[in-house]
Amino acid sequence: MTEQHWTIDSIAHALPEPQLRQQFLAEVNLAPLTAVPAVLDQWVSTVTEWQGAERRLDHIVDHIARHGEPPADHQPTDAAADTTDDFLQQLSASSREGRAA
Repeated sequence: MTEQHWTIDSIAHALPEPQLRQQFLAEVNLAPLTAVPAVLDQWVSTVTEWQGAERRLDHIVDHIARHGEPPADHQPTDAAADTTDDFLQQLSASSREGRAA
């Protein structure tokens, strides 16, 4: 994977929520000039962590859709376990509805 060349615009667009974009832009605009590189580094770290978590979640969801269960090495948190259980129930219900049709 090649390293992305970040700009203020690309960081803002990579943030998943409008409120986060606004917070990022405010922090960059209000930071003293000497602090701007550190502020940008912090937000790039936030974006790359978010993107990594999103890729892991996509992998887990894909695995569940194909195999009916999470990957064997997946260690969910309590909240993730509840969400996974809900997803599996929905998948099972839609599968039953598809067979009944």
